Amino acid sequence: MRLEPVYLKHVPTNQLVEAELHVELTDEIFEQWKELWCPAMQDICRGRLPGQKPEDSHWDWQHKIEISRKFLQYQSYSIMCGGILQGLMITSDVWTARHQCHLSKPAVYIPFLATAPWNRVESVSVQYRGVGTVFLAVAIKQSMSTGFRGRIALHALPKAEDFYRRSGLSELDRDPNHQNLLYFEMTEEGAKRFIA
Repeated sequence: MRLEPVYLKHVPTNQLVEAELHVELTDEIFEQWKELWCPAMQDICRGRLPGQKPEDSHWDWQHKIEISRKFLQYQSYSIMCGGILQGLMITSDVWTARHQCHLSKPAVYIPFLATAPWNRVESVSVQYRGVGTVFLAVAIKQSMSTGFRGRIALHALPKAEDFYRRSGLSELDRDPNHQNLLYFEMTEEGAKRFIA
C-alpha cells in the first residue's frame, strides 16, 4: 500500500525528487531486494575485510519481514524512487522508554533500518540522500498517531551513531543485552523539533 509522497535528494542533480513510502511490503519489493539490493551489497563487500563491510551487509530482509508479519506489534516500510527500492525499515509499537523525561512510557522502537547499497558512502556513485531522515520522520509520525507523542527508540550500529546524534536523538548508554550497541531515544520535544 502506498502512503503519502516523501522527498529524497537526487545526488547527481542535487535536486529534491518525489519518492513513495510503502507499508505492507509487496512481492515486487522483495524481488528488488533479491535482484538489485543483494548483488549491489555483494559488490560493496567484495575485497573488503569484515570490519570494512557495511555493518548490515548480512541482514536478510525477506526473513526479517516474514518474521515481523507474524506479530501485530510490527510494521514494515519501504521507500521507492524512480521505480527502485531505496530503503527498508521495521518498527514495533511495543517498547518502554528509558529516558528520564519519559521513563516507562511507550515508544515506537526501530529494530531495523537500512538504505539501499547505492545510497551509501561506500558506493562508487551515490544516488539518493535522505532515506534515513524520512524513515525517522515516519517512525515519529507513527508514534504520534499511536498516542506515544513522537517518542521513538533504537539501537544504533556503530557507523550510524553520528547520524542519529545529528538527527536529535538522545544518546543513553551501551546495551549489554543488545550486542553492546549504543541506545538512543527521541524525546517528545526532540520529535517536535525534528518534524518542524
